[in-house]
Amino acid sequence: MMFEVACEVAAPLEGVWAWWTDFGSPGDELRVSHGLGASRRRVLEAAPGRVVFEDRTPLGTVRRTVRLQPGHRFLETGEGAQSFESEWRFEATPAGGTRVTRSMRVRAAAALRPAARLVTWMDLRHHCREAERDLRGSRGA
Repeated sequence: MMFEVACEVAAPLEGVWAWWTDFGSPGDELRVSHGLGASRRRVLEAAPGRVVFEDRTPLGTVRRTVRLQPGHRFLETGEGAQSFESEWRFEATPAGGTRVTRSMRVRAAAALRPAARLVTWMDLRHHCREAERDLRGSRGA
């Protein structure tokens, strides 16, 4: 199943990109809110242009690999309790904000597919609001 979700953050592109791609350092553990729930994230590896981490939820563990790409993009794969591939794109808007778009291919049981797009959109919307809140009052850089 493939779909795309997007939202806008009222903050400049460079600030949103820096906020979104601050995954932490190897060994870091933190709680990540997703709007509908939360996960415990542990950073396993970090190298220039690449980070690997695990998200643990009541539904299971997902190992995620993120690879930074040119042009404010990154590719993400997830394996385990959720299996997916995503492309994330960050683009400046004419109003000085940032449009965040996630194109996603989910490999899930047919019964779960209808909820996948909604849950992904709610998660993205939640993170856009968090970024906007955290970057408010700053120039986002």
